[in-house]
Amino acid sequence: MEPIDTRECYQRFLQAGSPEERKRNIGQLVDRLRPILARTVGKELGKGALAARYGACRLRELEQEIVLDAQADLLGGLGKDHEPILNIESYAVKTAKNAVYRFYGAEFPRATNARLRVQIQLNKAAGHFYRWEYESETHVALSAWLPPPPRAQRDRATALGLDSRKCAVEIRDQAAPPPKGIRGRTDSFQYDTPTAMWMTLTWAKGALPFSLLVRAVQAVRNDFDSSISDDDPEGIPSRGHDHASESVAVALARLWSCRRKLDQHELAAILLSRKFDEEVGITLFAAYGVATLEEIGQSMGFTPEHFLNSVLPELPWSEDQIASHIGATKAKVAFCRWEGWAKIKRCLQMESVA
Repeated sequence: MEPIDTRECYQRFLQAGSPEERKRNIGQLVDRLRPILARTVGKELGKGALAARYGACRLRELEQEIVLDAQADLLGGLGKDHEPILNIESYAVKTAKNAVYRFYGAEFPRATNARLRVQIQLNKAAGHFYRWEYESETHVALSAWLPPPPRAQRDRATALGLDSRKCAVEIRDQAAPPPKGIRGRTDSFQYDTPTAMWMTLTWAKGALPFSLLVRAVQAVRNDFDSSISDDDPEGIPSRGHDHASESVAVALARLWSCRRKLDQHELAAILLSRKFDEEVGITLFAAYGVATLEEIGQSMGFTPEHFLNSVLPELPWSEDQIASHIGATKAKVAFCRWEGWAKIKRCLQMESVA
């Protein structure tokens, strides 16, 4: 008998007459999906590097978690977006990628947050930076360099890959003031993301691979996950427990859980504001695996597409923009923000008592 392919197996699963029959047939379908899930995990994580650090056992555990997650979706008949699963293979790839994103965010929250912030700035500060493909790898260049941009000096790109912290000292020492339009702090303790990007590219004298630029931005901002060792050129954390990251994750999770006490206007007045962006930042929730960016946007009344493509790159919003979104005056925005924080404070106090 000829073996059936994954799609045909899925169709047979859908045609099962009852939920009980589907449960009996789920094993065969999941077995078909396992190779797709495993390939995607390996591709997204860079299995060789992570296996050396975590061991094959941890990666098998991750793959098994994804399998169980997929099994629950299939028995429920809906994907993660609560829509029917039309293409089983595409669903499997998407499920594995989402799981890897959560895994990476939980293991390396600061690296994940840095990556998100650089991606946002490439859209937000399009007048200063742009993407360019070299040998199928995304590079980032300054807009002052006409396409095709020069590539970073080889010795500096190599040095950055070997010891980003040492290079960060040079970058900060040699940095000139960024051009007008790049907002941010330029004190010696903390630089914001667009300033760190501009300083790094100016120092490198050419376009850098996206991943290397993210690493450099972390070094300039001194914003590494504390479990990353100084002699680790790949930036892969050791298995040491990061208590600081855990405490931040717990605090963010508590804060996010309290959002249910707020209406959309109060939540928007807080999350879209300049002060929240500078002190916390929406992307931090995603970096620590507390909530996806799509969930955050929907909580404020945005569609996922509009929030990701139009709102997020423009954050923080001005009071006028927030007022326009919630259909109120700036004074009302200020009141909504005050009322929202008051509700959050009461919620956190009640949790502490409980």
